[in-house]
Amino acid sequence: MGRYGHGAYPRYGGCRVQPSDDVRNGMLRFYEAFSSGDPGAIDAVVTRGDAVVIGTDARQWTVGRESWVQGYREAIELFPNITVRSGHDLVAYAEGSLGWATDRPTFLLADGLALPARTSAVLRQEDGTWKLVHLHVSFGVPDDKLDELASVLFS
Repeated sequence: MGRYGHGAYPRYGGCRVQPSDDVRNGMLRFYEAFSSGDPGAIDAVVTRGDAVVIGTDARQWTVGRESWVQGYREAIELFPNITVRSGHDLVAYAEGSLGWATDRPTFLLADGLALPARTSAVLRQEDGTWKLVHLHVSFGVPDDKLDELASVLFS
């Protein structure tokens, strides 16, 4: 039975969406590059075209490849030795040269703090390599804690 519980993978406009180990490996390469602390490694896994990353901070809405790499430089200055480890829920699909993935990775800070996160990403195959076009990272907050969080953030 498929991941959707009905034995089939989704169809869009007659195109068959397939689970993709290649897209999954593209996400794992991104995690490895992120964990390296090397902006050049991030540069190698992000599209050469337009890119968007939405981070956890309300101001982290980055448009453009160069801005994405610069945002990574700032992140590793703020959180030296930060790494990311894939979760057990990494799933990836492709249809032609476009793919997408979702995961629940863990960001590990140098002091040992582990931050469970949620990601979704869009990847595009460029010259035989899957590269990120879009990434969204969030840290989930339980609904019953939103009032408390809002009072801290917006007061």
